[in-house]
Amino acid sequence: MTNPKIIPQKSSFEKLTIINGNGKIMSHGISATVDIDAFKADKAEIKKDLTAIFAEVLEYFD
Repeated sequence: MTNPKIIPQKSSFEKLTIINGNGKIMSHGISATVDIDAFKADKAEIKKDLTAIFAEVLEYFD
């Protein structure tokens, strides 16, 4: 009998901060890590949740 293993999916995204020669920040960096249970994941629900999370983050900077 085979015992399946539940392997979580982990994705990391990073955009580095860009600083010009005068020390002025030209583009702010961001990093995000997402862990998902591969067997219980609902793609549509994950997309909805991530959209809501990033919308909240963007509101913080407005």
